[in-house]
Amino acid sequence: MKFLKNGMTILMVIVLCMTCSLPATAEESIMNGFGNPTPEDLEENDRIITLKERESRNNDINEIVYTNIMLPVPYYAQEYSYYCAPACVQMVIKYLTGTYYSQSILASLLGTTTSGTYVYMVAQVLNNLKTNDGYYYGYNTIYQKDIIYAFRYAISRGYPVIPNVLTTTLNNLYSLNNLSPSGHYIVVKGYNYAEDNGGNITRYYGENPMTPQWHNFTYLEPFDLFGFGGSYTIPSSQMNSAIAANTGYFIW
Repeated sequence: MKFLKNGMTILMVIVLCMTCSLPATAEESIMNGFGNPTPEDLEENDRIITLKERESRNNDINEIVYTNIMLPVPYYAQEYSYYCAPACVQMVIKYLTGTYYSQSILASLLGTTTSGTYVYMVAQVLNNLKTNDGYYYGYNTIYQKDIIYAFRYAISRGYPVIPNVLTTTLNNLYSLNNLSPSGHYIVVKGYNYAEDNGGNITRYYGENPMTPQWHNFTYLEPFDLFGFGGSYTIPSSQMNSAIAANTGYFIW
């Protein structure tokens, strides 16, 4: 289902973190059609994204030749197969505030069910639990905002990013362990990239296919079945493909 807002097509934000070991059915993928963001929710997200755009125009982030930023986000494995969103929010809030929330409490706040968690609820709960420091989480699709720009913007300011990805595109360990493709949340805690001031090494994924290794993201994988939870670093093109293969959304 799609609808128009402010002249731009916005997908109905009912994105789910599915059970990682089971195939997602059509019914699961729409979470039975309930829990859609209200017009007020969408208006608030538009306001947040506009603020980010305004700030970015006043702060040139293209001057850095080489940057390697890694936020010290604590790691927590998800406690249930459908708890990837609560685990990701747990990690981010612990890092930002020092406060520990159990995944069961966060699942209740997020409205998590066995089918998953809505993207817009992840942004709302992050904003409700973090300190009022002037930064607000919003959500975009990769078709609205380039992930290199968005991830750099957030992480360079000390805020981890939570993308909604397809497991098997993100990491082939899922396929190697015979796990079905599934929607999933992860925490991106760092990046590294290189470019020269003349722009000969572009910062945008795909524009210079000869240098994808210069644009890497480090993420925390909360799904720890078979022991492959933890930290991974992948090229930005792979991260972009994993987001695109699922719903296209990320929270930044």
